[in-house]
Amino acid sequence: MVILLMLAFISSSCQKDEEQSPVQIPTSTDSLFTLSSAAVENGLLLDAYKCEPKVNGVENSIPLSWTNAPATAKSFAITMVHYPFPGDSIHLNSYLVLWGIDKSVSAIPYGEADKGPWFLGPNKDTAAISYTSPCSPSSGAHKYTITIYALSATPPGQAPAQVPPQRGGELTWRD
Repeated sequence: MVILLMLAFISSSCQKDEEQSPVQIPTSTDSLFTLSSAAVENGLLLDAYKCEPKVNGVENSIPLSWTNAPATAKSFAITMVHYPFPGDSIHLNSYLVLWGIDKSVSAIPYGEADKGPWFLGPNKDTAAISYTSPCSPSSGAHKYTITIYALSATPPGQAPAQVPPQRGGELTWRD
């Protein structure tokens, strides 16, 4: 069994503001399982988390936390994707892919996605195994979706071929 939660946000520029307090965004009306991020406020990605500079080729990941995970969860997986072409739900850019997250974990702090005992997938450009922060060079709305999967079985140590988001929130970037 897989239980999915998603979080969405909108971003409007690469300007950095002060960090805001965390906001919980319910991801499902039929569950208390909740995905939250201090990087998202009222559906908007805070400026402090946009266009992260690369240090040794790595960008700091946004902080994520979850509560009330199902008791049957053996592990978690997380994806953050963006569909660059309106109306196209097949072609996507992957900004974060994590799996093999132990059931005892309930948060990934800011900048820590690449430091845990879980598996990390390739960045948006597939040039490295790392997180990619939202940073669009073009104007307009850019929608990102972060999904957490509560898995009732721990998958083997390899990336899933494709894990389609099914429930949750979205992030949009506006310039």
